[in-house]
Amino acid sequence: MTLEVQKSFDWKIVLYLFLGGTGGGLFFVGFLLERLNLMVSLAKGAEILGPILVIIGCGFLLLHAGSGFKTKIYLLFLKPRKSWISRGTWIISIFVVSAFIYTWIGGTTLGWVAMVFSLLMAIYPGFLLAENKSIPFWRVSALPTLFLFSGLSTGLAFLLLMVPFLSVPTDGTMVMTLRVLSWSDIFIIATQLVILWNILSMSSAKEYVLSESLRLFRGPLFIVGTLILGLILPLLFHIFAITSGRLMGAGEGVIIAILLIIGGILLRFSVVRAGIYLPNYLSKPSTIVVFP
Repeated sequence: MTLEVQKSFDWKIVLYLFLGGTGGGLFFVGFLLERLNLMVSLAKGAEILGPILVIIGCGFLLLHAGSGFKTKIYLLFLKPRKSWISRGTWIISIFVVSAFIYTWIGGTTLGWVAMVFSLLMAIYPGFLLAENKSIPFWRVSALPTLFLFSGLSTGLAFLLLMVPFLSVPTDGTMVMTLRVLSWSDIFIIATQLVILWNILSMSSAKEYVLSESLRLFRGPLFIVGTLILGLILPLLFHIFAITSGRLMGAGEGVIIAILLIIGGILLRFSVVRAGIYLPNYLSKPSTIVVFP
């Protein structure tokens, strides 16, 4: 039985998936911090940077699509009932517009709308990949949830990177904010590990294509880059800081953030790389840009 690895999705799609999920996760975490009145300047910075990351990610998507796509963008809005590509176009548009208007003129209702769509930004890539019916691994039901929590994790990582620039050591809310972020990160990382455990332990004896995808997914880049450096090590940093009775410092937060970002990028790379299909099954997997 001859299998092929998909070549339609490349590094540009990996960055699109990463920046889209991270941008949504960053706005979500920032909005919650603002609601809790914790380091409002940091929260506002996150709310502004979130949609910017999404726009940059869309730039990589356009680069992947090529120049011929630019005159047909409007077609992507036409079939939200049938296509996750079309739904994603609406999700991106509503999130970016509502987020920018909220950060510019305010409005609690508009902020909640942007927050809801920021979560959709993080989760929908999992459904987008599932539209490629020829690749069983991309249709695993746990992938959308994994993308959601990974987006929250990398969004929180960008927030940790911003702490040294948008706060001062004497800021009274900094201690509480870092404590909230630390506990939140522990929960998010632990959830990702549980989801990945379920994916990695899937029984695929009856599905040869899925079995080969899992074998490719479990490669050294995922094990070392995502699992160890991107998840387990940051988790140990948090646990050590909490059990030792001290607060995670801003510098330590930057190290954790870098590890989380590396893990998030390599997770998406590993998922895309594991796209294996049978050439005689629905021919080839569709590209990420399919016009209705």
